[in-house]
Amino acid sequence: MKVWETIVSALGILVLFVAFLVYGTAWNASWGTVKATDLLTIIGGLMFVWPLYAASVRRKRKDGVANAWIWQGLPAVGMVLIVVGLLLPNGPSVWGLFTLPDCFYLVGVLLLLLIPFYPINAAEQAMIEDQVDDDVQEDSARH
Repeated sequence: MKVWETIVSALGILVLFVAFLVYGTAWNASWGTVKATDLLTIIGGLMFVWPLYAASVRRKRKDGVANAWIWQGLPAVGMVLIVVGLLLPNGPSVWGLFTLPDCFYLVGVLLLLLIPFYPINAAEQAMIEDQVDDDVQEDSARH
C-alpha cells in the first residue's frame, strides 16, 4: 500500500471509532431512519476499505489473475450492499432471523473477504516463481 492509502485507511478507522463512541449518546442525530452514526460508519468504512481494495486490485491486475472480475468486481458490489444495508430501515425479519438490512450487510461483508484472499493457484505460482528465482541466484553465485 502506498503511504497516502495507509493514512486514509487509518483516518477511516478513527472515523469508525468516533461512530462507535457517538452511537449511544445524545449526539447521535437522526434524520428519519438515517442516523449520524450510519453516515459516519459509511464514510469511515469506505475510507478504511477503499485503499485496501485499490491495493488488492493493483496487485491482482499486475499478477494477471484469472477471472479478475470475481476478485475485483465482487468486493465493490459488497461495498454497495453494505451501504444499502446501513441506509435501509429495519423492518420485519426475513426467515425469522435477520432483517433485510442485516442480510444486505452480511452478504456485503462476505463479498469484502475477497479483498485479502488471493486465487489459490496464484499463491502456488508465486511460490514456484520464488523457488526458480532462488535457484537462479544460487546458480549464478556458483559460476
